[in-house]
Parts: sequence; C-alpha cells; structure tokens
Amino acid sequence: MDQEQHLRVLFKAILDNMTDSIVLINTHHKVVCFNNIIKDNLKLYFGKELNEGDDYRYFVIEPLKPLYLESFEKAVNGETILTERETAAGDVSIWFQYKVNPVYDENKQLLGIALTATNIDDAKRKAIALEETRHEIERKNLALEASENYFRTLIETSLDAIVLMDMEGKVLYQTPSAEKISGYTLQEIQSINGIDVIHPQYRQVDNDDFIKNISIPGNIVSKKHKLRRKDGSYVWIEGTYRNLLHDKNVNAIVLNYANITERETAIHQLKERIKELSTIYQVRNVLQDEGITTDGVLQKIATLLPYGWQYPEICGAKIVFNGKEYLSANYSDSPIKQTAAINLDNGTEGFIDVVYTEDRDGAEPVFLNEEQILIEAVANLITIHFTKTYNQQQLSTSEANLKSLFQSTEVGYLLMDKEFNLLAYNNRMLTGFAEETNIKLSVHGNFIAMLPPERRSEARKTLLQVINDKKSIEYEAQYNYKSDAAFYNINITPVINSNTIIGVCLSAYDITKLKKLEDEKQNLIKDLIQRNRDLEEFTQIMSHSIRGPLSSILGLIDILTDDSSLEDVKFAVNGLRTSSKNLDVVITELINVLNLKDQNNEPKALIELESLVTDVKKHIAQYIDKSDAIITCRFDNVPTITAVKSHVFNIFQQLILNSIKYNNTNSQPLIAITSEHKDGKTVITYTDNSGGIDLEKYKDHVYKLSKKFVSNRDGNNMGLFMIQTLVEMLNGTLDIKSELGIGSCFTIELTHDS
Repeated sequence: MDQEQHLRVLFKAILDNMTDSIVLINTHHKVVCFNNIIKDNLKLYFGKELNEGDDYRYFVIEPLKPLYLESFEKAVNGETILTERETAAGDVSIWFQYKVNPVYDENKQLLGIALTATNIDDAKRKAIALEETRHEIERKNLALEASENYFRTLIETSLDAIVLMDMEGKVLYQTPSAEKISGYTLQEIQSINGIDVIHPQYRQVDNDDFIKNISIPGNIVSKKHKLRRKDGSYVWIEGTYRNLLHDKNVNAIVLNYANITERETAIHQLKERIKELSTIYQVRNVLQDEGITTDGVLQKIATLLPYGWQYPEICGAKIVFNGKEYLSANYSDSPIKQTAAINLDNGTEGFIDVVYTEDRDGAEPVFLNEEQILIEAVANLITIHFTKTYNQQQLSTSEANLKSLFQSTEVGYLLMDKEFNLLAYNNRMLTGFAEETNIKLSVHGNFIAMLPPERRSEARKTLLQVINDKKSIEYEAQYNYKSDAAFYNINITPVINSNTIIGVCLSAYDITKLKKLEDEKQNLIKDLIQRNRDLEEFTQIMSHSIRGPLSSILGLIDILTDDSSLEDVKFAVNGLRTSSKNLDVVITELINVLNLKDQNNEPKALIELESLVTDVKKHIAQYIDKSDAIITCRFDNVPTITAVKSHVFNIFQQLILNSIKYNNTNSQPLIAITSEHKDGKTVITYTDNSGGIDLEKYKDHVYKLSKKFVSNRDGNNMGLFMIQTLVEMLNGTLDIKSELGIGSCFTIELTHDS
C-alpha cells in the first residue's frame, strides 16, 4: 500500500470515528470521501446509498436545493456557513447543525467543500424549552400584574371602605371610598388620633375592642358606630376589624366598613313615626275615656306627650286650657319649643307647648317637621273632643226647651247629632211617621240603623248632603208599609250654632189626605217626566253641578198642587225615586272617572292574560250568562304582559260589558280577544258583533264623556271614556274600527313594560 492510499485509509478511519456526519465534495459537487455516519443516515432517512464519485446534489431534497446551492457558492468563495434546522424522517424529527466550509491544501489551494451535520437535538430542545419557559414566566408575570391592577381597581372603586392600620391605630392606607366617607385624605387622617373621629358615645368601647383585637391574630370584631367627618358632621358606619398583623403580606389591622347613614336614618325615622302614631292613639284613648274629668284628661295628655318626641329624656309638655295649666313631670320654660293653638267655637282658648329643656351632644336639639304635625294633631283632637262635648251639652239644654213644642204639634219631629245618633223625638213622630214607615225609634241609637235596610243607603247620602251643604232638603215621599199608602212631606234641616253644624232636625208632615184631594196634575206630571228625562242624560251632569239637577227635582215636588190624584203622585214619586237612583249611579261613575288618575299607585306585575280574562268573566258572570255571550281568547303569541293589573282588568271588563250592553238584540254576543307582538309593542285586539258606532258621524266624540251613540239604549259613553283613560295610564294607544250593524274592533297597543 503506497503512502497516499495509506493516508486516505487513515483519513477515512478518522472520519468514521467522529460523531458528526461528514462528506467532502469537490468543486463539481462530486463526493470525494465521507464517513459511515452520513452514509447510514442518508440510507436511514432517504433510502439512498452514498458512494464516492456520486453527485451530492442527488441526495439533497428539492425544497432544500436552493439553500444548498447558495451555501455551496459561498463556501467556494471562502465563507463558512452554519445553519440549524429540524429534519424529519417518518414520525421522528431531529435537530441538526449544518456546516458548509471550504477545504484547502498547504498551498491554500481549494481542494473541495466539507459538509458537516452535527446532532444538536438535546441541546436545541432544551434551549427551546428554556425559551418557552421564559415566555410562560413572562406571560404569567403580565397576567399577575393585570390581576393585581384589576383587584386594586376593584378595591379602590368599591363603595365599601378599606383601611389598613398599624397596631398603634395609625392609618397606613385607605381606599378612595374611605376618604369619601370621612372627608379626610390619607395625610390628614395620619396626622390625627384615629380614636378622635369616633363619636364620644362609642370611643371607649371601640378603643377597648381595638386593644383586645390586636392581641389575637386573625381575630375579627364587628362594629357599628358614628364617625365624625372632616366637616364635623357624623355618619353611621358598619364593618369589621380583622387582625392580620401576623400575615407577612398584610402586616396590618384591616378595617372594612360601609356608610349606613341612609339606612340608620330611615330606621330612626320609622321609629319616630311609630312613636308619633302611638302618641296620637294614646291621646285618642284618653279622650274617649268617659270616666275621667276634664282636668284628668288634659293632665294625662300633658304627661304622655314627651314620649312622642325624638328626645323624651329632655322633653317636657304644657297644656293651657280654659285658664288652667297642665304640666308634664320634667317641664320647665325653654326657648326651644313648639306650639299649637286650641280654639273652641264657644270661645274657649288654649295652647300646647312642647319644649326641650337642655342641649343634646353639645348642640341645640332640633324639632322634626313631623313633630310639628304631631302637636297640631293633638291640639286638633282636643279641640274636636271638647267641641263635641260642648255641643252635646248644648243639645241637651235645647232638648228640654223643644220638648213641649215637639209634643204639641201635628208635625213629627226628631233631632239627631252629626253622627246621626237620635237625641229626641215627639209623640207625633213616634205614632205617626215612624209607625207608618216601619221605623223603630230608640233614643241614643243610630237613626240610620233604625231604618229598614233598603232605605239606609239613600238616607245616609241625603243626611250627609244636608250637613255638607248646610242647607235644608224638603221632599214628598210615599210609603207602602200599611194597607193604604201614606204620603209625607219630609224636611231635613241642619242645626247650626255659631256657623257650625251640631246636628240635624227631621220633620215629617202627613199629607196623605191632601194627596187624595189633588186634582190638578197634567202639567206638573209632564214637567216632572221631562225633568226625569233630563236627569237620565249624563250630559246634564257634565254641564251643570250635581246640586242643580237635585234642586230641580225637589222644586218639582214642592210645586205639586192639591189637585193631583194619588196615582199621578205615586207615578211622579216613583219616577223621582228612579231618577235619584240613576243619579246616584251616574255620580258613582263620575267619581270613578274622576278618581282614575289617582288610582295609579298600584305596582306593575306580570299578568297572565288568559287567567285575567277568566277572572273578569267570573266577576261579571251574571251579565255573560244572561246574554249567553261567547268569549274566545287566543293569547298564544303573547301569553303575558307586565302592567298594572287592575287597569288591564277594568279595560277587559268595560269592553265586555259594552259589547253585551250594546249588542244587537236579535243576535248572540260574540267576542274575540287576541294578542301579538308588532313593531316592538304588544298589540291586544278585541272584536265583537255589537251594534257598532257610526264613526263618520261621531268620529270626534268617540271617547267623550258627554256623547251617547245609541239613542234607544240606556247608558252613556262612560265605559269608552274609562277604557281610553286606562289605556293612556298604561302609556298605550287605543284605536277603534266600527261599522253599524256589524260590530266593533278595538286595538290596544302597549309597550312591553306598560
């Protein structure tokens, strides 16, 4: 073996003992020599056999050929190129460092290009893992910083205050909410003694609890007391002290509290209102105790009054009445006082003084507005009580004077007080009117309760009208309790003393014989019938006062002559009774209409439409059954709405009653109610086969109170007016389509939260 061949064998042995894959190629890409590692790798990864003289470009995969050729050219020009990439073979991938460098002889002549592949998989993967770990740590640090900022923002924007204090009670940190509650900045609160901002009433207890708390790690103490603000005012706070001095992350006493001034004020006001109501209740009980003298009544009231005020321990009361004084136990003159006058109609005068006898918490106590209302209410109760007592005494005196007059007249008289308690009556009233009209008279009993049940409601209204108007009422009435009808002229007159109603006098004069002699009737009866018709027109009520029509009816009765027959008079009186009842119904409806706007305090609720209509049908079942009406509902699209339930109930009730009332007489009432969503609103459609309305004629009057659309039917337009008003109160709209003889369709549009 010559020396050159020996060197080649030696060089090959050196290459085979290296851990790197090495191949040497000439400038024409021909393989000059290589070690077994690269030969094995090329066969393993690419399934190709490497031999000397092969064109190495054959072993380079297509995606990497541009890179190979670029590196080759650079190496030919004297550069050394290092690259790293991951090489995959099947399911296995390994990181290699590829080195391309020129090889020179001793004369620095280029012999070829050396390609070296070093397995750096372990180091590379450790480096990648290290980088990923660094990125993860960086990400977590950013997340931790964001979390800390988030929780700091939550704490500093919370309505509850958080304060950190050291074991000496010095404030180390406070949230903005704490500064807002106390008014002190951190620097300001650190410059003062923390215990000084506690209300004097709670300082000692709070200080003792703080000392005890710092001695017990982790201990929590709940506190509620008043805190003095920077402006000198006090606020109620409630919270906890927690000892976290042992916690290295906190090392402080943590005070967490909230401003509960509004709540405490509301509770205090509620308690004051209860005290005030209790005082009024007790005063009323004292006044109603008939076993106590006037002096005893007033002394008891003076004694209990201070307990109705905000600070009873420093409160006193004085009542001056009819020249006498009545004092509570701790009363003394003071400039801090409230006063209310007592003035009776008989000239008796007096007043009530409620005083505060000393300062409270170093300041002058202030009376509540409600306490002024309370003292005036008590003065009013005393005034009412003694006015009533005086009036009763006066009535008793008058009773003796009137007794002889009562017993010697042909007119029956009875006298009652303002509560309609019977005070006196004469024999003529007992044996005449009372016996003829089935009234069981009993002194001191309630006159209304003595009447037959069917007459009580109307009698109460008439008596109240006399008292409220301070005017007499006179009318003629027919009574049929005996075999022969009895006719009486009734006069009800208020008993007035010093412009104050103290009672009512009722007189009854038997005009039965006069009625039987009455001949002249025709003109009066026609006039009475016309007036009754006028009363049935609701338009008259809206254009005139209620008192006007009533006075007209009574005037008709007054001018009846002695010539009217019994039948004519009976007819006229019956007509008067009917008109009065109709008037009462209209007044009730009018009151309901006028009160509609005041009945809007009921809260909204979720309403099941199907259930609500069922309730309406039960409520007016007698009308539905009598008319044989058929009501169908389809609420599948919108089964529920949120609205004032009573309003929706009354809308459905009025619609159904109108449909039945104004239905074609020869057809069965058919009513359909549906609901749907449309343009963001709830649409309720109500259709019926009623007589309909001529909208061309009455288009501008459909919802007016004064309009009547069906001349041959009883009633008025009150129902439609109430429906329209209720829909408007629900912030909705009402539309009507109607055709005479066919029926009507009402469309109600409501917001989803009406």
